[in-house]
Amino acid sequence: MKRLVFLGLCFLLFMGACEGNFPDPRREEVRGLLNRYGNALLAGDYDAARSCLVPGGPRDKSFDLVFQTIQNILHTEPQYSQGICSLPLFGVEIERITWGEVWAEVCLKSRQVCGFCENTWVIPYPVPLPEYAYTTPPYPPQDVSPFNQWVCFENFFLIDSDTVLLKKVGDEWLIY
Repeated sequence: MKRLVFLGLCFLLFMGACEGNFPDPRREEVRGLLNRYGNALLAGDYDAARSCLVPGGPRDKSFDLVFQTIQNILHTEPQYSQGICSLPLFGVEIERITWGEVWAEVCLKSRQVCGFCENTWVIPYPVPLPEYAYTTPPYPPQDVSPFNQWVCFENFFLIDSDTVLLKKVGDEWLIY
């Protein structure tokens, strides 16, 4: 009997030590929502991006302007319109979430856009300034892939604040 109690206590201690290794499903759902929203904006998928927003909420009301601004940047900046960089990917790192019954406040630690670029001498997106670009690019070696640089930068316009308010609509969280 003592042996059984000892094994039970060992099992409980082991499970308690492992508890911190499991991701919070709600946190992962929120991270997925924010990533899906940013990537849908970058991909030009109007319906997918809008489906991440609370209908009638502040972000929903300004969505058309935000969507058009992102698309204008992607179609006019030479990094994307001339094929210098691949279509970027968006990802967030969450610092903390304050949960409520219907509302959640998400504090972001990072919100990055990353992509492969071929011209390493041009400062990446959103706006390359002429004084930061070399007038003549260095000649790349023959064995270097044209898309040879993974470029990431902190993004402040796909999600324009460090704190994002979410609202639970039905069974899912949406961006308010």
